[in-house]
Amino acid sequence: MPIASSSRTASPPTSPPSGTHRSETTESERIMSATSTGRRLRAFAEGRRLLLVASTGGHLAELDKLTSMLRPSDTSHWVSFDNEQSRSLLERRPHTFVPYVAPRDVRGAARAYCAIWRLARETRFDGVLSTGAAVGVSAMLAARIHRIDAAYVETLARLDGPSMTGSLVARIPGVQTYTQHPNWASKAWPYELSIIDSWHAERRERFTPRRIFVTVGTISPYTFDRLVDRVLSIVPEGVEIRWQLGDSMRPGISGAVSMLDSSDFADSLAWADVVVTHAGVGNILGAMSAGASTVVVPRRAAFDEHVDDHQLQIAEEMSSRGLAIMRDAGDLTWDDLCEATRTTPRAATHRPLN
Repeated sequence: MPIASSSRTASPPTSPPSGTHRSETTESERIMSATSTGRRLRAFAEGRRLLLVASTGGHLAELDKLTSMLRPSDTSHWVSFDNEQSRSLLERRPHTFVPYVAPRDVRGAARAYCAIWRLARETRFDGVLSTGAAVGVSAMLAARIHRIDAAYVETLARLDGPSMTGSLVARIPGVQTYTQHPNWASKAWPYELSIIDSWHAERRERFTPRRIFVTVGTISPYTFDRLVDRVLSIVPEGVEIRWQLGDSMRPGISGAVSMLDSSDFADSLAWADVVVTHAGVGNILGAMSAGASTVVVPRRAAFDEHVDDHQLQIAEEMSSRGLAIMRDAGDLTWDDLCEATRTTPRAATHRPLN
């Protein structure tokens, strides 16, 4: 699939100054605090044949990251929705695609339950692991009906309590539930690890970006026109822009695409001087893994850009850790994009789970 690109015609802004380099970290390497305490999740997952269930987008990206940490059997089976992200990510892994379940879509969740129930009946699994969203309820119910061990890890985006999916899952007897944020951990929601602790921020010299990647995710049926309009209005001529627009697709933006597969998405992250992204966990994880200088712009429920304001929480968390600049779409400026070049996320060295 061709990469979505558009370019303005004037002379490009200045390149990064010669001699620009990443500064050495001034503090000792950050250690993932949870990796020495994630023993229950490790015991649940390591070497076991799991049914791994997640919605596409951030939930699937989180589950992919978690499995790299928890190391279940290679014979584990993935369940998600069918789109370019999932086809690319799961191409060489056992998988089943179920019909899309929209946020708070009871009928869709029921259809997914039937498909997962049949899969769990026909194949022996040692456990079922999910990061949500609504399809996670379907997975947990099917697991417990078949008396299979089940664990649900709440999405990183929920910083002050469980999501609606998490609240429903917690009511299913026998399901293990985990939070990725120690501030709201409890007996019912223990904290064992957090994906976000895998990165720390490094500082470098500011420069004027020449290549911008704008990505608004794929959550349907929500658009993010405020961000698209704002970027079009603030980026000067001569700057090349790549666009991934989801349901915000419109005529007149050269080369824009609705979705990118995992390979093209990673290529665009590596290509960009600055990434401007909605505050979807999948996009954020991708940007952090790529070491991309990032501006995070949360979708807001008041503008009908998402079902609620959970993206505001994860954007604030990224900002507080110094990993990204956070701005509302209406406040975004060209100077914000230039300032973002000062920061690049780097993977923290951490101990293996024991």
